[in-house]
Amino acid sequence: MNIEQVIEKFDSKLKNGLQITKRKGILTSTWVIYKRKEFYYFFDICEEFMFDSNHCYSLEELMFEFEGSFFEIDMDVY
Repeated sequence: MNIEQVIEKFDSKLKNGLQITKRKGILTSTWVIYKRKEFYYFFDICEEFMFDSNHCYSLEELMFEFEGSFFEIDMDVY
């Protein structure tokens, strides 16, 4: 699925976060995305989750940054 579909899934239910696999070409990585109020926070699965400006995206920034990437939702994160 693309980033628009991830956002639709994310917003369709009340969820704290999603663990996703990001695919761009043959490269894959695991990420966690959270939504707090109107902002999205993206973290590599291996890093400490710090809800700061380095990880914060508006919807427009998120769509631009991850355009052309494809994702699989692995599980909900609470």
